[in-house]
Amino acid sequence: MKAFEVPLRLLYERTNGSQTLTPGDLALAHHILTPLSKDQLLSEVDVDNPLEVIRDNPAEQPQFYLGQLCGYDENESPSVDTPSAQLPLNCDVAFTQAVDGRLGQARELLEYLIQRDAEVDSLDTALIERYEQRQSEFTPEERDITVRAASGTTAEEDALAGRLLRWLETQENGFVFAQQEVPVGIQRSAATLDREIITDRTVSEVLKPSGRRKLPKGFWTEAEITQSFGSGTSSGAAQVDLVIAGPKTVYVTELKTGSQPIRSVSDVYQHLGQSLFYADCFIEDYPSIATEQRVIPVLAVGSIRIEYEMMKASFEKHGVALLDVSKEKWIVHPHDVV
Repeated sequence: MKAFEVPLRLLYERTNGSQTLTPGDLALAHHILTPLSKDQLLSEVDVDNPLEVIRDNPAEQPQFYLGQLCGYDENESPSVDTPSAQLPLNCDVAFTQAVDGRLGQARELLEYLIQRDAEVDSLDTALIERYEQRQSEFTPEERDITVRAASGTTAEEDALAGRLLRWLETQENGFVFAQQEVPVGIQRSAATLDREIITDRTVSEVLKPSGRRKLPKGFWTEAEITQSFGSGTSSGAAQVDLVIAGPKTVYVTELKTGSQPIRSVSDVYQHLGQSLFYADCFIEDYPSIATEQRVIPVLAVGSIRIEYEMMKASFEKHGVALLDVSKEKWIVHPHDVV
């Protein structure tokens, strides 16, 4: 992650894909980025949880954030310009895209402007038009996946999900929507309360624009379940880390971060069973999707420390795709599962 990406993620986290962005949030992003030079903006972040630096220190100076994020020693004080001509005020365009869930596109637009030294005091419409023309020429697999974010996820989980989605956009064709922390087992939870409820949605309904921002309606959220069916139903449901939807395939994805590596065979059967359970529950909650699309359970792991051959046969046999995110490599490809 580069320094200029951190405020994008902060804005996206603050809104959770639905809340209103406050002037203070946007002012903080400008406060952090505007004084930085082009090279500083493009510097690689050297800490595991960059958002925590800002959350824990909301009133610091830009050089503090730069020093903390990019690994300066305690006695070093990085120099920043006031103001810089490297970050355009039209970065608001990119910030707005991040708020709307288009984090990948926001990142690319902001980097595009930084690389081309866009002026700080003008909106370069010609530059924006060239960017938009470039976007229109992208192939479908290069387009952004809109993400419906969830509150309560960790920075490590968000980073792994972001890396997976960015890589997936270059590998697969047609994925357009992803949602974090999707409740599954809603039907099973209702059954324990002797209640009959309807949770089914088609992919078309999931992707249908709704609300003021016209973002995809999405899958059920915990708050929606509580409001519609009561807290008893939502409390009995499990949470899938990430569900990724396209017109033909849905990936029910469990994420295991670098702090949750696969180190032994016991990790393998635990994670395999969890993936199968979540996929079964998802199919029961959304039977129309299971009829129209291939629903594939996916285990995406940030660190695998045992031989791949110890796992492959069982994942292939039970129809679970396995991805080593750190190496950006399918160990068991979705096309190869039953």
